[in-house]
Amino acid sequence: MTERDEDEFQSCERKVPRRLYSYAWSQGFVSPHVRTPLPTIRHLVAQLALTRADVVFDLGCGDGCVLIEAARASGCRGVGVDLDSALIALAMNAREREGVAELVEFRCEDLTTVDTSAATVVVMYLLPAALEKMCDRLKAFVDRGVVVVSIGWPVPPLDPPFLAVHADSVVPTGDSLPAAPTGDSRPVAAIGYYIYKIQSF
Repeated sequence: MTERDEDEFQSCERKVPRRLYSYAWSQGFVSPHVRTPLPTIRHLVAQLALTRADVVFDLGCGDGCVLIEAARASGCRGVGVDLDSALIALAMNAREREGVAELVEFRCEDLTTVDTSAATVVVMYLLPAALEKMCDRLKAFVDRGVVVVSIGWPVPPLDPPFLAVHADSVVPTGDSLPAAPTGDSRPVAAIGYYIYKIQSF
C-alpha cells in the first residue's frame, strides 16, 4: 500500500457521522464507531496468521477497515456486520476501491443475532458493556473452536483459561507512531488487543 493509498484508505473516517451508539440500546446500537488504527490491524493480521481458508467476522465493522486489510494481506474471506447503513455504504465502497470485493461482504444487521456459523475468527472493537452483554455468545464461539479477538478491552469471563495473546499498545516495527495530542510530547501507541481460543498443551 503506497502512502497515497493509505491516505485514501483512511480518509473515509472523516465522513463518518459521530453518534454515540453505546447509549442507544433501544435502537440496537452497542458502541460508538472508533476506527482501529492501521498499525494495530497489521499487527493483529500477522499474529492471527490468517489464510485463504479463514472466514473472519467483524461484529460492529464500521467502515470495514479491519476486514479489508485482512483480505488484502492474507486472501481470507470476511463478513462485516453493522447496524449503521451509512458505515456499511462506506465499507462497500472501500472494498471495491481496494480490490477485495470478491472476498469481503458487508451486512446491515444486528451483531448480537447475526448467523456466524461460517466464522473461523470473530473480531470486535466494542465497549466493555457491550462485551459483557455478549459474553455467553463469545464463550460459545470459543467452545466451538472459533478464535475470538477483542480490540481495546479484555473479556474477563474468557480470561483465563482462553486468553492466548495480549498485545498491549502495539506498534509493529517499521510503522510510525500516530501523532501525539496537542501539547503532549509523548507518542501515542496503537491500541492493543486480546485473542481468545481453546488452548492446546
